[in-house]
Amino acid sequence: MTWKRALILEDDLDTLEALGDLLVMNGVSVIHGAQKIAEAERILASGFQPSVIVLDLVLDGERGEDFASRLRADPRYRDVPIIALSGDYLALGRVSAIAHRTFLKPADTAEFLRAVHEASAWSTRTMAAGVGLAEA
Repeated sequence: MTWKRALILEDDLDTLEALGDLLVMNGVSVIHGAQKIAEAERILASGFQPSVIVLDLVLDGERGEDFASRLRADPRYRDVPIIALSGDYLALGRVSAIAHRTFLKPADTAEFLRAVHEASAWSTRTMAAGVGLAEA
């Protein structure tokens, strides 16, 4: 059995909880949520290996796009798909080259779930095969 694991970084607690509930109800087995980049970094440092990262780009006083860039530069997370969410169209444009998918808030629920499941499946297959994002 393949376990889908998600890290959600969203500064609004209600939205974070709603995203977590939505993913659990739709087959994501393990979810860790964070409201700050430092929290997300601690979760990753603890050894949690997500199969997908759901990332709000406009955080309270922080830029999710900076975190996304750091993830892409880190060999441990370079190939983990990022699903970027934002109410800021320009921020989405800035990460479109490094995100698996981007969604303008409010996102279409069915399309968002499809993207999460596709990204998780891709991540699981490529990591198991030892194939990185650049080779896929």
